[in-house]
Amino acid sequence: MDRIPVQTVFNNQVEADVVLKILNSKGQTPQDLYLAILQKENLPLDQIVCTTCARTLFNNNVLPWREAIPHNELPPEVKRPDCHWGKSCRTQNHNLTHAQKFNHVCQ
Repeated sequence: MDRIPVQTVFNNQVEADVVLKILNSKGQTPQDLYLAILQKENLPLDQIVCTTCARTLFNNNVLPWREAIPHNELPPEVKRPDCHWGKSCRTQNHNLTHAQKFNHVCQ
């Protein structure tokens, strides 16, 4: 796993890239995040999981992981003001400038 699937963060490629930048700033990869999710879910790291289940497990846990990071702990290059509509924003998916300008992982 070397990327963050866009569907994990509201089908917003910018927010998926932000997650990747956060991981990179910590010297981590999406694979490291997946292993952390396995540990959080109390699954053995050597647990064999089918691709569909692994994808579902990852996709369902990326957003909560991202939401748990306080704004002041974000790398400077990904800090942006919150969008007024946050997660419910309909513009984030079709307006790249808007998606880049505002954080959508907010209430």
